[in-house]
Amino acid sequence: MSFPVKLRDINKFEIQNTNISVNVLGYDDDKNKIIYTLRISAMDKREHEVNLLLLEDKHYVLINNMSRLLTSQKTKHTEKRHFCLRCLNSFTTKEVLKNHNEYCQKNGVVNVSLPKKGTILEFGHFSRSKKVPIVV
Repeated sequence: MSFPVKLRDINKFEIQNTNISVNVLGYDDDKNKIIYTLRISAMDKREHEVNLLLLEDKHYVLINNMSRLLTSQKTKHTEKRHFCLRCLNSFTTKEVLKNHNEYCQKNGVVNVSLPKKGTILEFGHFSRSKKVPIVV
């Protein structure tokens, strides 16, 4: 492998090290200063899971505590949260995260982005809407 290690070369590392899985997150410094998922290991049942943050497409930083890194991005609460690395949603307990993972692992990596505050969204295709007998 060449250094700095590229994302596609991490697969080679995982094949050579059968007890380690590597997940990589990215950091968008320019726009919203948010953290997003770049790579989730397909080898999720390994003894050691390593989470890395990729900075400037060449520097990897070890993430020791995912809750400390991501909680301020997701909520104003300060208690520990458990994060799904596929969708970066947070959960209060490991049991809830485990139930979520059963569903989320069937899907690909997702990055949820919401419009900026004050943005107005409009629905224009009323012909594609469904008529329902009750309106709340």
